[in-house]
Formats: sequence, structure tokens, C-alpha cells
Amino acid sequence: MAELNQKDTERVMAITDLIHDQITDTLHNDSDLAGELDNSVDEEIDVVRFLFTDGRHVTVRVSMDPPTS
Repeated sequence: MAELNQKDTERVMAITDLIHDQITDTLHNDSDLAGELDNSVDEEIDVVRFLFTDGRHVTVRVSMDPPTS
């Protein structure tokens, strides 16, 4: 991830937290959607990994580009 200022870092962390909470909640309540969720982990401030009981995992990475103007 490109070097971010403090405010952008906080934004990325907030978005990562939202993704973690929403997807974890959805998968725990609908096992038909993607299979049985075993765990979810925030590995870095911009990465969430969803681990499934059958060994699969899904990784979500949030990136923020600098403003264009």
C-alpha cells in the first residue's frame, strides 16, 4: 500500500473493520453462501482473511490511491 497520511490510514482501517464485521456476520448466518466459516483475521491494517473449515480462504485487501488533483 502506498504511504498514507494518518487520516487516510484511519479511513482504510475503518473500511477494513466494516468489511470484516459485515462479511463475518453474513457468513456466520448463511453457511450456504460460501461454506462453514472457521475464523476471520485482520492480518494487517489493510487485509482481512476469511478462513473456512474445508481449508479455503478468501483475502480482502483495501487500497487507497492518492487524490488525483
